[in-house]
Amino acid sequence: MPRERVTVIGSGRMAPGIAAACLDAGAEVTVAARDTGKAEAATKLAGEYHRAAPDARIASAAIEPHAFEAADCVIETIAEDLDSKLELLGRIEPWLGPEAVLATNTSSFSITALAESLRRPHQFAGFHFLNPAHVTAVVEVIAGERTEPDALDELADLGRRMGKLPLIVRRDVPGFIWNRLQYAMLRECLHLLEEGVADIRSIDAAVSDGLAPRWLGAGPLATADLGGWPLSPRSPKSCSRSSPTPDRCRRRCGLGRTRATASMRGTNAARRPSRSFEPRVWPTLESRSPVAGRSCRPPTTRSTIDR
Repeated sequence: MPRERVTVIGSGRMAPGIAAACLDAGAEVTVAARDTGKAEAATKLAGEYHRAAPDARIASAAIEPHAFEAADCVIETIAEDLDSKLELLGRIEPWLGPEAVLATNTSSFSITALAESLRRPHQFAGFHFLNPAHVTAVVEVIAGERTEPDALDELADLGRRMGKLPLIVRRDVPGFIWNRLQYAMLRECLHLLEEGVADIRSIDAAVSDGLAPRWLGAGPLATADLGGWPLSPRSPKSCSRSSPTPDRCRRRCGLGRTRATASMRGTNAARRPSRSFEPRVWPTLESRSPVAGRSCRPPTTRSTIDR
């Protein structure tokens, strides 16, 4: 079976990492840039990131038709300038084969807006990598209003072969998932600092040594389920102006550990956390504990009842 051929456009910060990730997926990669010298430098750096496996195939090229005609996928990574992206995408699209998927690594522009000048908007999607692209574990796959499922599936499959978890963004909203969450957290951190609640060191430590390792085992929604959703709706009222927990979220995430044990001897078991996430959560937390060998795992339902 022939290798998938991917062309990465750009020579800046993101291009070498994305090219290396494509090499990890087993693709044949071309790095194309306006400045061929910079394209060569980005190609060399991608090879170093990939540790130059003997069978790795990577080359550099100018932004000319021959670099795109045989590509199965093209990933644009140039600077975040809307006019420049629109001009480039419109220029290269006629050079692509009829089945090729065209993607952009934009972190801020609307996929739907970028597709307006394209002849085949159904084969265009967002493919947003987090920096450094060859190391981070996720990649966002964003649908525009006219993107077809096949294009999303192809990008998601490429992401999996890179060893990444594809995050499917169903609605083309500003910031997608990652940046919306990142900036929401940053806004709150700056607010806490401005209000004199804590200093920079404490706020950063609360995230790096508290939330980060916990969320490594389970994300915010799963963490809320660990605490039991009957308790979670009360917190936002005292901590922020957030609305109560949506009914939709409660239906999907459940009420916590189990309802079944709630009736056992009148216990409060319905409020205890779900164990579906514990295999990942507790080892992660224990590994960051300042006390070696200390277990942070909660008592089992049975031991609690017996006590």
